[in-house]
Amino acid sequence: MLSQRLAGILLHPTSLPSLGGIGDLGPEAYAFADFLARSGLGLWQVLPLSPPGLGNSPYSAISAFAGNPLLISLERLAERAWLDRDKIKKLPAPHGRVDFDEARAFKMPLLQQAAQNFLERGNGERGRFEAFKRTHAWWLEDFVLFDVMRQVHRGATWSSWPKELARREAEGLHKFGLEHQPELERERAGAFRASAIAIGLRSCHLLRFGLVRRPSAPRSDRGRPGQHWRPSRAHRQPGYLQPVRALQRLPPERRLVAGRLGRHLVAQLQCL
Repeated sequence: MLSQRLAGILLHPTSLPSLGGIGDLGPEAYAFADFLARSGLGLWQVLPLSPPGLGNSPYSAISAFAGNPLLISLERLAERAWLDRDKIKKLPAPHGRVDFDEARAFKMPLLQQAAQNFLERGNGERGRFEAFKRTHAWWLEDFVLFDVMRQVHRGATWSSWPKELARREAEGLHKFGLEHQPELERERAGAFRASAIAIGLRSCHLLRFGLVRRPSAPRSDRGRPGQHWRPSRAHRQPGYLQPVRALQRLPPERRLVAGRLGRHLVAQLQCL
C-alpha cells in the first residue's frame, strides 16, 4: 500500500506512441516516465501487463506471471544484439488506434527471430537466462507448454485439443515436448526478455524519479496458464471438457458507463 498521497496517470503501455504499431516498454515508456517526473506526478497506473487472451483485454490474461510479448521493444532488442538493426529500419510509425492483429502479425515473427538469435549467440546473458528458468520453473514450464500448444492449434480453446493434451496425459505431453522443443525454448527466452525489460523500467522509475508503477491484476484468478488446464481429479470426470455459459462482471469503469452486467463465456467445470 502507498504511504503517502500521490497524483498520477492511468495509461496502459500499449497506448504509447512506440514504433511497431503498438506501444511497448521501450524508449517511449522512458520518455513518458520523464514527462511524469517533470510534471511532479508520482504514480503510473499501468493496468495488467500479462499476455492477453481473447479480445486483447489486459484483464483477460492467459498467465498472471508472464509478460505480454507485444510489450517487448524491438529497439531494445537491437541494442542488446538480439535482433539485427536492419530488421527495425522500417518499423511502422504510430497511427491512431492499435490494430492488435496487424501488430501481432508484424511483431511476433521478429520476436521469435530475436529469441532464436539469443539462443544461438548467447550475447553474454546465458547465465541470467538459465537462472531465470530455474527460479521461475514453477510457472514458466506450464506457461510455455500451454502457449506453444495454443499456437500449434491456432488459438483453439484447450478443451478442443486432442484428449491426450487436453487431459495432460503424461505420454502425450512428453511426445509434444520432444516434437516442439525448439519452440518451447524460444518461448522461455521470450518470457526472460519480457521480464527483464519490465524490471529495467521499474528500476528506472524508482531510482531516477521516485516514481511508483502500479500494475493491476487480471480480473480472473489465473495464477497458472489455462486456469483449468492442469492435473486434477476432475480430468477423469464425465463432462469435464464442456464449458457452459456464465456471467462475469465488467471492470468497474465499464459498468459505470454501461450501467449493467456484461455477458461473457467462461469455462466452468460442470462436474464440480
